[in-house]
Amino acid sequence: MPMVLPRPLGQHLYVKDLDTMASVPRDGKTMGEIFLRGSSIMKGYFKDPEATSKAFRNGWFATGDVGVVHTYLHG
Repeated sequence: MPMVLPRPLGQHLYVKDLDTMASVPRDGKTMGEIFLRGSSIMKGYFKDPEATSKAFRNGWFATGDVGVVHTYLHG
C-alpha cells in the first residue's frame, strides 16, 4: 500500500538512483533508494566506523528502502 509521508521539520528525504546518485524523476514510477539527511538523523553507528561508512553516502543516510516520488499538488 502506498504511503504519503509529510516532510518532517528540518529533514530532507530524497529518492535517488543508486548508479548515478541523481534524484529520480517525479513520475510516480521510477524507483530508487530512499536517502535521509537532517538534524535528527544519526551521524553514524556508535563505535562502528565500518557500518557507518556502509550506511552513509556523501552525508546522506541510505535507508535500504525503495520508493518513488510523485508530484504533489496543493489544492
